[in-house]
This record gives sequence, structure tokens and C-alpha cells, in this order.
Amino acid sequence: MLVYRTCMGVETEEKIDGLNERTELTQGNVQAMLVAYDYSVTKEEQVAKAFNEALKVYKAGLAK
Repeated sequence: MLVYRTCMGVETEEKIDGLNERTELTQGNVQAMLVAYDYSVTKEEQVAKAFNEALKVYKAGLAK
């Protein structure tokens, strides 16, 4: 997801905050980028949560 956000040019919070100063972007572009950024972060968190849950199940199985 970091590569995706880097491609969009919004890989850091500072760059997110600076979107409104970018003159080449319309307000619609900025809004679309913010929505895409939020979605990518949400998906990344969901994958991490699923991985951690699977890891717990796996480790519990090893302990038996």
C-alpha cells in the first residue's frame, strides 16, 4: 500500500496536508485522493488484523 500511496504522491501525512496547496489539482482531485488514501489505509489495517488473527491461531496450534 505504501507503493500505491507513493505513486499517488501522498505517502506521508505532511503530503496529505499539502494537497490543497498543489495548484495543478482541482478540489475534486484532492477529494478523490483523500478518499483513495483513506481506503488504502483501511484496507492495510484490515489485512494486518486478519494476519494477526491467523498468526494467533497458528501459534495456538503449535502449542498443542
